[in-house]
Amino acid sequence: MGVNVMEIFEKEVANLTQKITTTALELEKAPADRSLLEDLMRSFHTLKGSARAIQFDAILEVAHAMEGLYHQLLDHDGTARPDLIELSLFATDIVKMLMGSDEKEAPHIFAQSIIKYQSGQPLDLPRKRTTATDGSGDISSQSPTLPVPIEDEFDITATRSADPNTLDKLLRLTGELTVAMTAFEQERSTFRLFADELGTLSRRIELNVARMPDRSSTRTDTQQLKELYGDLAKLQKSLTNRIDALDQVENRLSVISSSMSTQVTEARLVAMDSVLKGVPRVVRDLARDLDKRCRVEVAGDTTRVDSAVVEAIGVPLLHLVRNALAHGIEKPSQREALGKPSEGTIHIEVRKLSTEVRLVVQDDGAGVNSEAIRAKALARGDITEETWSNLSQHERLQFIFLPG
Repeated sequence: MGVNVMEIFEKEVANLTQKITTTALELEKAPADRSLLEDLMRSFHTLKGSARAIQFDAILEVAHAMEGLYHQLLDHDGTARPDLIELSLFATDIVKMLMGSDEKEAPHIFAQSIIKYQSGQPLDLPRKRTTATDGSGDISSQSPTLPVPIEDEFDITATRSADPNTLDKLLRLTGELTVAMTAFEQERSTFRLFADELGTLSRRIELNVARMPDRSSTRTDTQQLKELYGDLAKLQKSLTNRIDALDQVENRLSVISSSMSTQVTEARLVAMDSVLKGVPRVVRDLARDLDKRCRVEVAGDTTRVDSAVVEAIGVPLLHLVRNALAHGIEKPSQREALGKPSEGTIHIEVRKLSTEVRLVVQDDGAGVNSEAIRAKALARGDITEETWSNLSQHERLQFIFLPG
């Protein structure tokens, strides 16, 4: 089987861009931290080397330019400007865009951004596509958008230990093996029962032979029966030994089957941080678009669940986070007027409940505006005023899960 170099490169790019994103967000909070500057320079250097190895020149140029900026900053013991953070994050978006298409304008757009940064001009960088609003209209930012959806931040491809289709096939095979082992056990039990019945028959023959009279006329027949009984006893003992050996084989196969099933199931598990690690970038970008300030707190991100669950949870999580920012977290001036910190908080917690995993998203904003939900539901014709008045508060809140 040949080595798929591009597949290896894609996984490395996914890991490196995520590492760059995480480190850049940390640098934004501590712009003078030299270790973070060095980490970012090394990450871009590694990305450059990987791109050179497969002759991906467009990504090589992006990584080389960013490595150079961090190298200059370190040489002059400088502090990271906010624009450098923006440019670093923008670089990861450009790299992802280059990986996903034959976009020819991306290198030019990035080169222009580098020139603007070096000359001290406003960057005005394109944003990822989002649909977040402040509840009254379009997002506040009028910057052009990249052909890269914000959902890409929830891509868990790089965290998989193996191809999911292969794991699915292995899981089905282990299930079939378990079924086959059950059938084998039933057949072995049948043989054990047959051996027991054979032993009972052998003992009955032995008793009957012992009761036969020892007369000359029957002595020859008795001797022949004893010999036949001896052969039968040997056959019964041999069969019992073979069944004992089958018991050992069955036990060993059962252990192997159980171990295979466990290992395949474990291989499908990924930590929840594989999807949650994309949340800080999403919150940062959406908050800026909405002229708000917000931070993210995450708990239980090491909880491991099936990769299919993690993949399915990405878009709903984005929806919840976007709603929390757009409709829950207030603008800084409003929060300060209410005596709150100007920066809002979104708390995400993963709770393992037996065989279930519960994802809890909370914010310290104004809460859900029931009147706004009512007006929207009535305007769309989802409900009548009379029906609305008879609903409980919990039932009214369910309307926020409707699309649109």
